[in-house]
Amino acid sequence: MGVIIFTKDDTRFLTGHHLVMYKSIDTSLSHPDITYILRTDKFTEADALSWIPYINNRLIVTIDKLPKLTAKSEDFVVVDGNYTKAKINFAPITNLLRWQHRTRVYHAIQQMPVPLALSFIKSNVDDIDFWRTMVNTGIDLPDYYTYAVMSYYIKPKSNSQINWPKKKKKGSEIMKGMRNSDKYMDEIQLGLKKSKKEDSVWF
Repeated sequence: MGVIIFTKDDTRFLTGHHLVMYKSIDTSLSHPDITYILRTDKFTEADALSWIPYINNRLIVTIDKLPKLTAKSEDFVVVDGNYTKAKINFAPITNLLRWQHRTRVYHAIQQMPVPLALSFIKSNVDDIDFWRTMVNTGIDLPDYYTYAVMSYYIKPKSNSQINWPKKKKKGSEIMKGMRNSDKYMDEIQLGLKKSKKEDSVWF
């Protein structure tokens, strides 16, 4: 008999021989050298009890919400500690940037605010075609257009590292006629006097 591991992020299990399934188990779990990964939104303790006799290695259940577990399953169920770390559910971010099944991603990310998603995308996606398409959706269209562009124009990378958004540095006071994105703004301002000073000139 093997073991069932509940987790929100299955990244560290995507090594060696592994098989990823979506929504439901659709293959035998009996191979002793394969890690089976099930990405789903529902897997109860009863499901664990029914499948455990057929598992010879391990089944990773990637799920956002941990099901209610009792003493019945404590001998073969392991809960990955990441369920207690974050108050905000960041699993859709992982889904968006890594999952290959993009229709499933489209449904998963709709629980995530668009500004939060964009902050992560800016730190992880540099595909100019994606950003051009995103701009073309405009700000007046419903959010489901934005979610669709995110889902189907981002090219997922299964084992990629996810970069967290960086806090913006407090910028210098912007001079009239310049923008905070101007490359040499800070250097120019350093060369100027901070306060106006009247010069005495003989005519």
